[in-house]
Amino acid sequence: MVRRRGFPEAGGVPPLRRRALFAVALVVAGCLAPTLPLPPPEVPQIEGPDEQGVTHLSGTVQPHAWVYALNRATQVGAFRATGADGRYEITIVARVGDPIVMWYTVAGEQSDSREFEIPEPQ
Repeated sequence: MVRRRGFPEAGGVPPLRRRALFAVALVVAGCLAPTLPLPPPEVPQIEGPDEQGVTHLSGTVQPHAWVYALNRATQVGAFRATGADGRYEITIVARVGDPIVMWYTVAGEQSDSREFEIPEPQ
């Protein structure tokens, strides 16, 4: 049997190529692994509503996110981008007892939503 340097025997894979294939398989498996969902935003600090129904929502989510708030009673909402600190302030029109749903997105991933009602002003 003639052996040529650099060519494996029938059915064999050279060790260097085997290691390279193993590394590629690990990278592919890591890319295909499911990612954890983004947690929902915390219930925000709520100021208002005032006489006109203006309500201010503020809090913190992950940095560089888009934060959304929707008043389910009126089907009107608002959204804002956050900076590196993840802080947001959103102004919506709402009445006491209106159900609000909030969520955010980061790099195309959407968080779970958080629902709460507008309480009586303090």
